[in-house]
Amino acid sequence: ILQIAEDGDRVLSVNSFSKAWAMTGWRIGWLTHPSGVADQLGAMTQYINSGTAAPIQAGAVAAIRQGEQLVEEIRQR
Repeated sequence: ILQIAEDGDRVLSVNSFSKAWAMTGWRIGWLTHPSGVADQLGAMTQYINSGTAAPIQAGAVAAIRQGEQLVEEIRQR
């Protein structure tokens, strides 16, 4: 959907690291959204998000940067 969405479309994409990077239980994900709603989403998440610990965030960054190869090795086993 994001590949065909145009600038004016109201498309939000929510995903997590659980299955794609075998990080079940880490409770971390991401939201892709149009730039026009960033301020509203930021205000909303102040009240509904208790925060994610820094080591969990660092693990998510590492998964994005170098996790694909490790996940593929696990799938091959």
